[in-house]
Amino acid sequence: MKNIAVQIVFFIGALCGLFKFLDAWLSKDQKSKLHKKAVELWFNLRNQDAMVVVKAPLQIASDLFDELCGHRIISWKAFLRYSIFSICYLVCALSVTGIRTGTLLGVSPSPGESFEQSFGIVRVAIQTMRNNIVGRLKQLV
Repeated sequence: MKNIAVQIVFFIGALCGLFKFLDAWLSKDQKSKLHKKAVELWFNLRNQDAMVVVKAPLQIASDLFDELCGHRIISWKAFLRYSIFSICYLVCALSVTGIRTGTLLGVSPSPGESFEQSFGIVRVAIQTMRNNIVGRLKQLV
């Protein structure tokens, strides 16, 4: 239960961080455009058919990526923005997975446990090789 609470707090913190980043990154004009589009979408979805409801989130995502990364997709600035967005999305997805599975960031066993297991396997392999070499040397002598 404690692990799930940590995941929920981590997820909320990641979302807050993403929104703070967007608040700092976007200009007032860009923020007002996004707000206006969200309000227009809210009012338009009430009276539209199902196809518009399906297309609207895709259009919003496209507009969000254009506003977030600019029109020059192949640039260092866009690469940096996409990288930050991808990392935030990954953290959010891992947090949701962790909440559903009850493990830290949805990773089981933890990276530390896996690291220790790999060292244990290497130690056993080295000891086995050492014993084989010593055994063959004794046979030769």
